[in-house]
Amino acid sequence: MNRIVYFPNNKLGFSLIELMTATAISLILLVLVLQTVDSISKIGRRVKANVETFQSARTGFEALTRHLSNTTLNTYYDYFDANGIVRTPGNAFFSPAYYGRNSSLHFVCGSTPSLTGLTAIRHPGHSIFFQAPRNYSANSQIDRTQGIMNACGYLVQHGQPPVRPGFLSSLTANGPYRYRLMEFLQPSEELSVYTQSGTGWFTNQLTGNLNTLAENVILLAILPKLPADQDPTGTLISPNYAYNSRANASSFTGTPPRQPINAHQLPPIIHITMVAIDELSAGRLEAKFGTAAPTLGLETLFNNASQYDADIQTLEAILNGITSTNDIPLSYRIFEAEIRIPGAKWSGN
Repeated sequence: MNRIVYFPNNKLGFSLIELMTATAISLILLVLVLQTVDSISKIGRRVKANVETFQSARTGFEALTRHLSNTTLNTYYDYFDANGIVRTPGNAFFSPAYYGRNSSLHFVCGSTPSLTGLTAIRHPGHSIFFQAPRNYSANSQIDRTQGIMNACGYLVQHGQPPVRPGFLSSLTANGPYRYRLMEFLQPSEELSVYTQSGTGWFTNQLTGNLNTLAENVILLAILPKLPADQDPTGTLISPNYAYNSRANASSFTGTPPRQPINAHQLPPIIHITMVAIDELSAGRLEAKFGTAAPTLGLETLFNNASQYDADIQTLEAILNGITSTNDIPLSYRIFEAEIRIPGAKWSGN
């Protein structure tokens, strides 16, 4: 027996209310998905900026420490007169009073404005200048000579990139305004440490010899020091971060006259602190301050070596945007290293 089933002739479908509800839910889900994608995209850009910036900073930091470890003074012993003036060829009236250290090269570090006369707001922190065998020459005939000496240096500078390719020379803009770790490198054939007294061998040569080593480096602090067993405080030879291997002759004291402890000597250890921010943070600073150097208060830090830890805490507060000088949280990294100088033949006499 066949069974026949009849269904009511009802319309099958969705009501208008059901369609509107489904559409609203779909839109909400779409908005949530787009927000998630945008958030992930922002995180990706931030991570990429961090990786690229901090990798560049690390590479620059490693180059700085590597070249600094090769610094030399070529120290030797010579006669000095009673006023601490070294014997010079052809001086028939020279009267030797004692035997002391002398050197043909120069090592100097300290506050960048004090050493170079550059403005503190655009050049926060410290700079360092020295000689090392970098084998660099602008003369193609000698640029592969091994062991040739160069004048070197490092400092932080705010502004536009100092150098750009020749094919971009017609452009009016020269790049974004950023803090940068700059390297001073003078060709060997132009080395003027032998001919210019005082610090003229680098202060008169900075123009044209500065190149960008790393982007978005905002501070460099340099502390020459002795090993911990000789100086537990780390402040004996450089209490204010300054060091000059050509100590003033008027500082020679005692009977017989004794040289200052830093005269014609390299410090055995140099503690380097470098601070970098990421590109997004640098962009926020440029958006707020424009072409002017950001007034973060960095130039007030690292003047007293005994206050190093306190200055680090103040620095981190500034970078975290919780001080009166800065209300913009910045993403940053602090690089530190203690570099032992093999060329330092330290003597306490």
